[in-house]
Amino acid sequence: MEKITSRKVLFTIYDGGKQITQFKIWIGGLTGGDSISILHGNRMDIENDNSMNESLSLEKHSGELRLKPMGMWMFGADRDKPMTPPEAAEYIWKMVCDQFS
Repeated sequence: MEKITSRKVLFTIYDGGKQITQFKIWIGGLTGGDSISILHGNRMDIENDNSMNESLSLEKHSGELRLKPMGMWMFGADRDKPMTPPEAAEYIWKMVCDQFS
């Protein structure tokens, strides 16, 4: 894990000492604001935030704040489902790991 700024973190995943992927998570996005943006892949420009694989936005749902995916990665019935923070973390992890299946 490499903290780039107080609003951006870069994670690198290794297998046997060899880099297999990276993913960057930052607050903001193409339109700014407080959305959470995610980009994954092997060639990561940590300074360039004008591309992403997914974005999660805050949404009030049944009196609680939830994270709603833009749906760029996941297609199907749960695409618009507001998520709790643990569900959002699992969603991001699955998205990053999906490239290996």
